[in-house]
Amino acid sequence: MPQPRLNRIGDLEIDQHMGVQRFSWRLQAIGQLVMVIFLAAALAGLFGSGPLSRGRVGESGRLEVEYGRFERRTQEASLTVTLGPLSGGTVDLWIAEPFVAASPLVQVIPEPERVALASGRVVFTLRLSGDRPQVRITTKPEVFGRLHGRLGLVGGPEVSFRQLVYP
Repeated sequence: MPQPRLNRIGDLEIDQHMGVQRFSWRLQAIGQLVMVIFLAAALAGLFGSGPLSRGRVGESGRLEVEYGRFERRTQEASLTVTLGPLSGGTVDLWIAEPFVAASPLVQVIPEPERVALASGRVVFTLRLSGDRPQVRITTKPEVFGRLHGRLGLVGGPEVSFRQLVYP
């Protein structure tokens, strides 16, 4: 390894190795950039609540689903399903069975009158009424990675959404 040059600056003899110094400055700049990116992602909602953490799909007035884009494995997550105006009676709401297998159901509010498995779908028969009734579905993801969910009304509209589940 080459010996650093001793430079005289005023009354001081300073040991300098500018190549090592430039490398150190470059590493510091990269570290600061990584910290800024990490902080921006956290503020945006990538690791918790924020403007990017919740998603919404569907049509307002027909079928709309609000969901968490980023969830954690083995922690409860919620889907809020908002339906269009109903004159009362029952509604058959379904969720794709592969999504339920990867993220089992914990609770459905209001309590379904009946739950059935039909053609790869878990179908809930719910008694709802009102202008814009809501159904809250609580799940608990058991796998990590990308989850693809589908949800809809039997004989009606359906929506598709994606979630990223952290380990």
